[in-house]
Amino acid sequence: TGYRLFLAGAWTASFIVMAVAYGQLLVFLDSREGLVTMHDPVLLWLRNVVPRRDMSLPIGLLLYSLLGATVCVSVRTPRQWLLLMHCSMLFLVVRSVLLYVTPLQSPEGIIPLSDPLASLFTRTRPLENDLFFSGHSAVAFMCACLLNERAWHRALAVSLWGVLVLMMLQQGIHYTADCLVAPFIMITLYQFALQISDLCI
Repeated sequence: TGYRLFLAGAWTASFIVMAVAYGQLLVFLDSREGLVTMHDPVLLWLRNVVPRRDMSLPIGLLLYSLLGATVCVSVRTPRQWLLLMHCSMLFLVVRSVLLYVTPLQSPEGIIPLSDPLASLFTRTRPLENDLFFSGHSAVAFMCACLLNERAWHRALAVSLWGVLVLMMLQQGIHYTADCLVAPFIMITLYQFALQISDLCI
């Protein structure tokens, strides 16, 4: 048990360091030049049907409620906590790479998302061009993967992920592809995290 607790602490410290570096990378990528705009017929249709509005508060409440529930479940055992850390670190690495190779401009008419927790790492104005893939969509779906004690837990988490995606699209902070690709990436990363955690324990 002592060894598992040590591992959990070490991986947590590593995650914090990575998160700080990730925040600085986001600031750099958000301000680079040569960004391109993606044609998104779904987003164009939605903009004509539903008026844009700032959904920052409900998006934040929903996402951080899911994340809080995941942390409460994961902290019960060192192995579950390791799995959360490994998922999170893989997410940071893969999203950093994909953001770097996909220099996308934010959708027209975007209402920047106000996220107090994210601003602790970026220490700047709300970011607009950290697009592919959606971090909020990915984290919400990661929670759905980790909340697996009962089938209804995961079903509820996936449903809340769907609501979150709709709110993000209504606010115009992501293209449709950003949000819908994220779950497939997170399912893959979750499988890798399971294998890494099994090797560590």
